[in-house]
This record gives sequence, C-alpha cells and structure tokens, in this order.
Amino acid sequence: MAYERFRSSAENKFYQSETVAAVKWACFSVALVAAYILICAPFLSQLKDEIWLTEGMINLIPTKLLMENAELKKSIFQQQL
Repeated sequence: MAYERFRSSAENKFYQSETVAAVKWACFSVALVAAYILICAPFLSQLKDEIWLTEGMINLIPTKLLMENAELKKSIFQQQL
C-alpha cells in the first residue's frame, strides 16, 4: 500500500514536471515568434524598401554616362556603392 502511494506520487511528479517543461517550451516559442514580429519584421520591411529605392536610383543613371565614366562603371560592376 505504501509502495503504491509512493509509485503513484512519483508518477504524478514525473507528469507534472513534464507538463511544466511543455509549458515553458510553449512560452519560449510564443516569445520567439512575438520578438520576430515586433523587431525583425519591421526592420526587414524597411530594409526591403531601402533596397528598392536604391535600385530605382541606379536605374535613373543613364547608360551612356555609365559607359563613359570608367570609375562609375567599375564601382557598379564590383557593387561597391
């Protein structure tokens, strides 16, 4: 009888610790997703907009000017803007 109570208590303790670990994992996962949404997503969106603006500005440079200016041509083809 005492052994059965001990065994039952030990099983309950095991399942309880397993449940606590699952809750901790769920909280960590939710926090990670929230951090991405609140921090990384706006930064990446802004970066994407800046890249599109830069690409648009490069497209405004006339092709004739690129072919005549050796330093400009070199820096564009080496992508050191």
